Amino acid sequence: MAWRSWLVWMAILCWLSAQYLACMDYPLLAEDHTELHAMRPFASVVEVFTTDHPPPRPLQHLVFYAGTHWTSIEPWAMRLPGFLVHLLAIVGAGRLARALGFGSGTALATSLLYAAFPATHAIVYPASLGAVGRTAFGLWSLVFFVTSERRPLAAIPAIACATIALLFHQSATTLAAMFPLFAVLACRGPIEHLVPCIRRQLANPTWAGFLVVLALFFWAHRDADSPHTSLRSLASIAGNGVKGLFAVAPEDLRFPVVEAMRGHYGSFGFVLGLGAVLAVVTGFGIAVVRSGRVLRFLLLAIACDLLLPISTAGFSQRYALLAGALFAIAAVSKSLSATRYRPFVLLLGLLWGFDTVRSTLEAREAGHTVARLLEVGARERASLPVGCRLVVADLPLTWGREKDLMVLHWGFSEALSDRGVGGAFDLEYVRTQTFPGETRAKLVAPTELERLRHDPNIVLLEYEPLARTFVVFRRGVREDAKPR
Repeated sequence: MAWRSWLVWMAILCWLSAQYLACMDYPLLAEDHTELHAMRPFASVVEVFTTDHPPPRPLQHLVFYAGTHWTSIEPWAMRLPGFLVHLLAIVGAGRLARALGFGSGTALATSLLYAAFPATHAIVYPASLGAVGRTAFGLWSLVFFVTSERRPLAAIPAIACATIALLFHQSATTLAAMFPLFAVLACRGPIEHLVPCIRRQLANPTWAGFLVVLALFFWAHRDADSPHTSLRSLASIAGNGVKGLFAVAPEDLRFPVVEAMRGHYGSFGFVLGLGAVLAVVTGFGIAVVRSGRVLRFLLLAIACDLLLPISTAGFSQRYALLAGALFAIAAVSKSLSATRYRPFVLLLGLLWGFDTVRSTLEAREAGHTVARLLEVGARERASLPVGCRLVVADLPLTWGREKDLMVLHWGFSEALSDRGVGGAFDLEYVRTQTFPGETRAKLVAPTELERLRHDPNIVLLEYEPLARTFVVFRRGVREDAKPR
């Protein structure tokens, strides 16, 4: 068994190392740059934890503070914490399986399966470190909470890990629901034994301690502008709900269903997509009713975890990291108790692994594109004639098949400034396509873009998707800007 465990962990380390080496050297993206610039005025680490810098994710901000004040801003150094913390989450997934009563083989298979889960877009994007850290320490808080049923002193590291998860990302508030959920489901037997058991479980100091931490956290950040604090519109919740229902499914299944529900495949496609949604909802309900207490806890914890981003944020796959770990435990444990499910779990692992490879390649493409755009942007800003303005049009805001890797919806001016380009913040940004999130670019009509191309006082940098670089317009004359 020891050699098998050693081989599995060597495979996991090689798998993560390959992803890291593939993405370590390309430029930082989007909010990576805005975070770095936001941390520069901070005089000490204390300010990172005491200043209301939105969103309230002090431990994520701490990494950017370190990148600004303690080390040079090297992409490989900024990305390393994400991979290390994700490795901690992979270990935590296996340890949670053990804490829930499964054997060492199940724990090892769980870690291996979760390592295949497509998390690349989150772990290569330092501005998503909060979601990665929240997942890792959320898993470990659950490990210690489950253990505290037998070892009361485990409540201390459970509260500590839950607090760290909260300091990484405010969505760790869902742990406050998962703790009592497990406590209630842990009780079995006739009704006369059930009520005292539930009372005893709810008296676990982990839950009460974390509620105190939550109260202090939200009081300290009561004036911060933060996501996850207000409900989205019903239309947004419905769209997020479809993504959330298929969050742990392979991308080749999730993407067509989401696109069908958006009406991109016509009426027939919409009907098929709706059928897939109803099938998942029905199957989930049946699984919850028929499962044992541990599997029921895992399924309900997944629903609890995904409900928050579905209802309060624009849903992205980085919000499914914890759900992916819990689903890996459920899938592996089910396949070991019922061998007929093993081929499906093996197929799931292969498809997750394929998605990870695709996500890594998408991240590399995004990085190379950003490098070209920054090179051209720096050159054109440096050579801008006196009296002219530089306007940037239709920057790639997101990347990937599912558009879930943030690229340049923010941060282009900051990135140019970091390259020593003077006047980088004098740039103007326009776009001709709608964007669901926030961005510096002002939405304009195509006719306005055409006017900008011919304005004698404007040098226009227009992104060309096919060439993945800028096209330069001076007085209506097009020039293909090629990086040197």
